[in-house]
Amino acid sequence: WELGRLLALQNKQFSTNLYLWKRMHAQLQQQAEQQLLYNHLPIQLQSVDPGETFTAITAWFTNLSLLQGIPFNYLVSDERMLPRESIRFFQVDHLWMDCLLDGAFSIGRVSATALAQDQAHTNAAKSPAANSLDRVTGFLLRSDVVSGWPGLQVNGYDSSGNELTLLRLDRLSA
Repeated sequence: WELGRLLALQNKQFSTNLYLWKRMHAQLQQQAEQQLLYNHLPIQLQSVDPGETFTAITAWFTNLSLLQGIPFNYLVSDERMLPRESIRFFQVDHLWMDCLLDGAFSIGRVSATALAQDQAHTNAAKSPAANSLDRVTGFLLRSDVVSGWPGLQVNGYDSSGNELTLLRLDRLSA
């Protein structure tokens, strides 16, 4: 959770966009409630289109759910876990990912009301911080193969022999 919050705060543009989007969304909800309660009074509605900001925020959360921007030492804490000429397979814990995304989404959350609003966002189907990936698996390869064959292609298959969708392929170092 703390890692997600720190990564979000590190990116000034993202953290500002997230805060502004949350504020716009709260204002739109307040306007809708006022219109329902006081429909006999003329209310001047503000036309705010949070679409562009929502798209940028969603893209940032999608990249975070693919572990982009996470320092490598958070993924492999000790070099002995990935010795030379080795391959290590992994599966990302769904709850760990949910906590990471919630930590990033927690910017501006300072009161019980803000917590309730954030929970309403995260329970909604169109939350920018929703983890759309059910299961993330992969491998880390530390080998001379990486530098010897830079165009090496990698395909993954499930237990039924169906090819898996490649979400991310990065060369972390030589």
